[in-house]
Amino acid sequence: MEAAATPAAGAGYAEDRNGSISSSYDAIVVGGGHNGLTTAAYLARAGLKVVVLERRGVLGGACVTEEVWPGARVSRCSYVVSMLQPKVISDLKLKDFGYRAYPMDPAYAAMTEDGPIFFFNEVERTVASIARHSPRDAASYADFENLLERSAEILRPMLLREPPPLGSKSPGDIADLLREGARVAGMSRRDIHDLVRIFTMSVGDLLDDWFEHDGLKGSIASTGVVGVWAGPRTPGTAYNLLHHALGELDGISGAWGQVVGGMGAISGAIACSAEAAGATILTDAEVVSINVKSGETTGVTLASGEEIRAGIVASGAHPKTTVLDLVGDSHFPDEVVTDMKRYRTRGGSVKVNMVLDEAPQYAGVSAEDQGHLLSTGVNICPRSTTSRLPGRKPRPAAPRPIPTSKPNCPQPSTPA
Repeated sequence: MEAAATPAAGAGYAEDRNGSISSSYDAIVVGGGHNGLTTAAYLARAGLKVVVLERRGVLGGACVTEEVWPGARVSRCSYVVSMLQPKVISDLKLKDFGYRAYPMDPAYAAMTEDGPIFFFNEVERTVASIARHSPRDAASYADFENLLERSAEILRPMLLREPPPLGSKSPGDIADLLREGARVAGMSRRDIHDLVRIFTMSVGDLLDDWFEHDGLKGSIASTGVVGVWAGPRTPGTAYNLLHHALGELDGISGAWGQVVGGMGAISGAIACSAEAAGATILTDAEVVSINVKSGETTGVTLASGEEIRAGIVASGAHPKTTVLDLVGDSHFPDEVVTDMKRYRTRGGSVKVNMVLDEAPQYAGVSAEDQGHLLSTGVNICPRSTTSRLPGRKPRPAAPRPIPTSKPNCPQPSTPA
């Protein structure tokens, strides 16, 4: 029995690139979002026979470019790149497979009642923009950025390391714990104090410590609440602000970038890299169960009723979906099942895509400011933004031409 009998759109896509479909693999990846595709690419580069099974007819998950109106292709969910690790770009040779991103400068702007404030990649230019509205805040901004960068430098190495399991007695895990302990021991008491405050306090309280202008605080605070069910006075949202400072683009810490081809071009490049390493990718291939026998993973069952065997199954689906629905709660300890049933994921963001017949015109701004506003995201910041529970601020952006979301893979310039 072959998985090639799955719907033609998915099977054809995989067969055109990698030949026939097998019923047995070393590893199965459930879900063709950018995380699942990255997992498949690394496994394939390590020599494993891998298949990716994506329910939809398009790859990328939330990192996708789709045609929502005739001739209009947009990044439907995610909209800028920042957290894509340089190591991943290098390891998977994504630039050889068409990935191109350009830093936004200014990264974003605050449209306040007193006029725009621009947040450039160069701190000095941001300070000059803030000074037009608040000399006091301008004097504080460089030190505030330094606080975030110092904290980010402490956390960045952890992004690419598996957290050491607490309570483990194995020599390797103990060594990992000692390594992290040594890093903390090397920090100053002030750095530890600042890091603990950022992890536990609200973004509103953090910004009140540093700034006075409501429009400035409101715009920065929006990064602390984007994508989470929280307001600027919710404890812990200061870390969400710091989290966005952990990103990097072209060596610029915390930079945001526009991707040529929309965000789906990232997923497309990762998919091409995975396929070049030998991975098979199936779209329109819905997984309805992850199969377990005698405590061991044996593979998956598709909606068509067919089974694909593998001793390793990595799931890119929601943890709750994976544990309770795909695998089944009978295969997990009671405490895991209880935790999963209590797992809540709620977001307070809404993204509206629009196609405009002309670029927006902002009243009362100079030609230079108008140019900046059309090239970046704009936060609409009324006064007292940080004193209430806002949704995501609108971020109007200039229309951009976006090529196909499932491009033909270019040939890499170096062996994959």
